[in-house]
Amino acid sequence: MFAAPAIAALIGTLLGFTVAAAILVPKLRVARSAAEHDPLTGLPNRVLAAKTVAGQGARFWMCMLDLDDFGLLNKKHGHDVGDYVLITAANRMRAYCEESGGLACRLGGDEFALLVPKDSHDDGDIRAFAKEVLHTIAEPVDVGERTLLSVTGSLGIGTARTWREGLGRAEVAMWPHKRREIDEPAIYALDVHGLVARAPGRTAVRRRDTNMKTTTGRGKPAPFQQTEIER
Repeated sequence: MFAAPAIAALIGTLLGFTVAAAILVPKLRVARSAAEHDPLTGLPNRVLAAKTVAGQGARFWMCMLDLDDFGLLNKKHGHDVGDYVLITAANRMRAYCEESGGLACRLGGDEFALLVPKDSHDDGDIRAFAKEVLHTIAEPVDVGERTLLSVTGSLGIGTARTWREGLGRAEVAMWPHKRREIDEPAIYALDVHGLVARAPGRTAVRRRDTNMKTTTGRGKPAPFQQTEIER
């Protein structure tokens, strides 16, 4: 049998472990959350998004979204305003993705990835989703000083079972939209292959009739709109 001092020492040791665990476990949870989320927007980062995809084991839609000429907005209005616009855009993406059962994550800078289940969204659904996301982020943001700012985005769509494959396909599909060779977001394999097979400069581009984007004289999207408002 154990002597009373030995039992007391054992109990003290166990209590010490319990107290240490009570202190360390929350800290570890916070550290894990910080490692898997973007510190500015609070969105999941690519680490958590990749884990989510790996855990599902099913095909999904990947939308890669890049804000147009966001560096110019930062340069003109400053990084504090740029961060506020970025956070607002991220919150809008998060809300819309959650409504569709998806996940929005920040890849870094002004690049985002939007994951949407493929089993509940066909080609038409994901095209409508992409258009609505672009429309949502383009809604004006009140940044103070009687100023509204509106940013635009470029988006490409891919489908895959793995994070790397989905992101790669979505990025390939995004560039024709970024270069304004096409009017609407493309789906990799359905749209892009036919596009890149054409000779450079031969792609027909229709002028948009929409309030989502304004164009410069060269047909490129304006990086952002600025409007003064009366208070």
